[in-house]
Amino acid sequence: MSAKTEEVVYRGVRWRRSASGRAVWYNEGLGRWVTWHEGADAPPVPEGWAAVVAPAGRTGEPAGARAGDAMSNRLPLRSPFRMVPIVIFLAIIGISLYQALKPPSQATRADISAAMALQGRCLARGGGSAAAPVYSSTPVACSDPTAAVRVVSVVKTTAKVASCPRGSEPAFVVKATVLGEPFECLAKLKPRR
Repeated sequence: MSAKTEEVVYRGVRWRRSASGRAVWYNEGLGRWVTWHEGADAPPVPEGWAAVVAPAGRTGEPAGARAGDAMSNRLPLRSPFRMVPIVIFLAIIGISLYQALKPPSQATRADISAAMALQGRCLARGGGSAAAPVYSSTPVACSDPTAAVRVVSVVKTTAKVASCPRGSEPAFVVKATVLGEPFECLAKLKPRR
């Protein structure tokens, strides 16, 4: 160490200051000397060093007036990754708007023919509640004990008369959320004894 370098231990941290005012402190975690500069994460500067170490001329502030306030002097985040949360948020909003505003899918010929093929067949109950039962789209034999309803008729939504015969209830069995999907008129089977 030269005669122009001053070394002190302040609050358990070793500090060195050159004659030009450059200060370094020993970081035991890194095992090396670290140059101190204003706004850096560092221990407090030894008393009396702040005026020499910190640059002067900051809008009327005396030299080193804010040397101990490293967080207020920290530079703003300049990483491009700060935009990632904003991009993710905008992507979620965009996908939500697309799903909410897109038109419903159209029934294909295969969907319509699958619905029409159910006419006169029986269906088993596939879940739901007593108020809103769900029926399987796979037909079963009407003599099967699992058969719950019979498809009396299938009505295309494009038909002029779109109602079910008396004693039956309308239901979508194949695809309920598809535009143009025919609905089935279901009549409950009498329970077997």
